[in-house]
Parts: sequence; structure tokens; C-alpha cells
Amino acid sequence: METNELRIGWQRGAIDLPTRNRGQADEHENLLANLRVCLISSNSFACNTIKQMLQSVGMSGGTEYRSFKDAGQGVRERKFDLMIIDSGGDDAATMDFIGYVRASMDDTLSCIPIIAVVDGTDLDQIRKVRDHGVNAILLRPFSAKGLMARVGKVLNRSASFIRSGRYIGPCRRAPRRELKSAGEERRAA
Repeated sequence: METNELRIGWQRGAIDLPTRNRGQADEHENLLANLRVCLISSNSFACNTIKQMLQSVGMSGGTEYRSFKDAGQGVRERKFDLMIIDSGGDDAATMDFIGYVRASMDDTLSCIPIIAVVDGTDLDQIRKVRDHGVNAILLRPFSAKGLMARVGKVLNRSASFIRSGRYIGPCRRAPRRELKSAGEERRAA
């Protein structure tokens, strides 16, 4: 079979999606167009930037919220496929909101993939966000390619979901990979 590649995104940082034929590429574009994204950011510039990046690859089903209070009401009323949270410096409210989403008794809400946008210089904040159960972390400053890589990661390679006494969220253990040797096996059996 002949394989083609569909190029999605901005020209310089575009993402190549392997496809078997153009029909599958159109199907993939339709999946992106039908994706319901919840975007939460108090910073209007950051919110517009992320929204434009998502729209550049065909995702038009985004709903934006400027506060965690509005977002809390919105996520109870609507169903989303993906949540992107830009803390905007309000760490306590971000952690409370992520905890609220993960502790929900509604499985469609508590298991929603979450991408958190955080400053890349604050390691304590990165650890806190990770320990509250986000699926992926996007460090600021970021590019469209970086954003789409995180979106692809959380949608295509979803980790098993864990509910324990102290942690609710995706399993953070890396999947085991089979090591492939470049040479012949030289160890004695």
C-alpha cells in the first residue's frame, strides 16, 4: 500500500500525520474538528494564543473560560474531550480546580485528559501540578508544535487511571519498552 503524509499545522512547525490514503486523512481532520476542548485561562493573551494554535490545525470546538469558578459550572453542564489549563500565576486556584475535576464522581469528568500550561522555571509548581493528576505539562514558552505534541500524547496514549487515597489521575509510570540490541547477544546463558 502506498502511504501518504498529511501535514497539519503551521508550515515551520507542522506535524506529519501518517495515513494510508487521503480518506483516512480526512477522517483524522474530522476528528480534530469535532474535538470539544475546554480552555481555562485568566490571561486573555495566552487564551487567544492557544485558541489560535488549536484553530490552525482544525480544532474549532473550543470553549474558553476566564475563571475557575465559571469553568467549574461549565464542566458540569457540558461534556469535553480535552481540558487545557493555563494557571496564569494563580497556583492555589489551579490545584483546587484540578482536584475538583479529578475527585468528581462523574467518570466522564474525572477521567478527562488535562494539559497544564506552567512556567518552565518553577520546578515546585511543576511537581505540584503533576501530583494533582494532570495528563501532560506544557512548559511556557511553548510553540504550536509543542502544544500539538501534548494534545496527541494525551489523546493517543492515554495512561490507565488510578484512584488511591492520596492520588487521583493517570498512571505516571512510564510504559515498559522492549530494548532492542544493535548487535548480537554476547552474554552467556
